[in-house]
Amino acid sequence: MDEENHRVAILRFNKIYNLLENNQPGSEVFRREMLAAYGLKADPSQRDPLEIAKMEEEFAKNCLSGKGSDATQMVQIHGDLRSVLAIEIGIIPLESRSGNDYMRRQWFGGDWIEMARLIICNSKNAQAENDSEKKTEPMDKTGKQLLKFWPIVTESFKGVPGNRVSYTSRRPAELRLEGGSGENSRSVDHAKIHLYLNEKLNPSFLECQEHKWILLPNPPSKLGDDPGSRVPENLWVTFSEYFEGVKT
Repeated sequence: MDEENHRVAILRFNKIYNLLENNQPGSEVFRREMLAAYGLKADPSQRDPLEIAKMEEEFAKNCLSGKGSDATQMVQIHGDLRSVLAIEIGIIPLESRSGNDYMRRQWFGGDWIEMARLIICNSKNAQAENDSEKKTEPMDKTGKQLLKFWPIVTESFKGVPGNRVSYTSRRPAELRLEGGSGENSRSVDHAKIHLYLNEKLNPSFLECQEHKWILLPNPPSKLGDDPGSRVPENLWVTFSEYFEGVKT
């Protein structure tokens, strides 16, 4: 079951990564792929896609303005991008798979403002697709600029040669992230992520080497590639599996 769960998790990551790399995917493709990346299915009813897009835009704008929405819109699964935004906000119920309940992962690390902006852009594109006098606008950010929850290249987590930092239990470490283009492939090998590990706060090196996922404080593009500027030990966490946090 763990192997199947990991396959599903990688498939979800590839969907959102590839979607963000394609800056003009089409509004309905954007909705379908984004929902799939969060483990959601599109509403099977025959609602007008343009009306759905307008409703999503209104919801996103209400969240950005601080107005919010009623409880029904916020916590129920709707089969549209309102639910994706609610997951990033952190208010959607657990995901059930094979009789177990799991915490829902936030690919943007809870940065719901960026997700709201994407949803608004997608809604405007949906309206432009139905109006010959309007032009669609490209999504202006990629996966490396938005995603904070990433798969780790197998066995790439390692300590940097040398002594511990001063006389503390802090020591430098690094790893590589993965991103992919195929359904089951993770072909894009990203630059190293430089961080500090504290043996009293973080998992051991052995545990981290066996972990498959990491939650970063910022997307990779904002972390830089300077080994002298490392992510502090209290701002990142690794996970052995995507589907963790089972409630019993």
